[in-house]
Amino acid sequence: MAGRSGLPGGKLRFMEIYLALLFGIALIAAFSGCEAGSTRAAVTGTLTLPAVANFTYYVWVENDTYAAVAETSGVVAASATVDYSISDVLYGAYYIHAWVDDDADGATEHEQYYGGVTVNPPLAPNAEVPSSGTVVFNITFSY
Repeated sequence: MAGRSGLPGGKLRFMEIYLALLFGIALIAAFSGCEAGSTRAAVTGTLTLPAVANFTYYVWVENDTYAAVAETSGVVAASATVDYSISDVLYGAYYIHAWVDDDADGATEHEQYYGGVTVNPPLAPNAEVPSSGTVVFNITFSY
């Protein structure tokens, strides 16, 4: 006797398709949001100022459009250096942009790019973030 599809064994074919669809849906659900292997790393480094100060710092990982894709900030008391860390940065080439407010007025007094000259960024993104692990970009302010 013919099954639902009108073909012999139609019920069996229907079950095969149904199970294949369920398997596909399960795979999509299991791997949605996953990326092939590790594609993110931590960006760390040290900001060094010319003199001891109390300051608020900001560090941005910027793409080619100068938009921050990751960032960190903090407040430092009586120091000329601070270590920073930004986790979960997608691999690729970026600018690392740091600035400091050292008089607590909420405005940027000093700005520096990794590999740049004061407020002038490098000609192209020069901070290569790998697909996993940790990479270090130290920035020394030259004001």
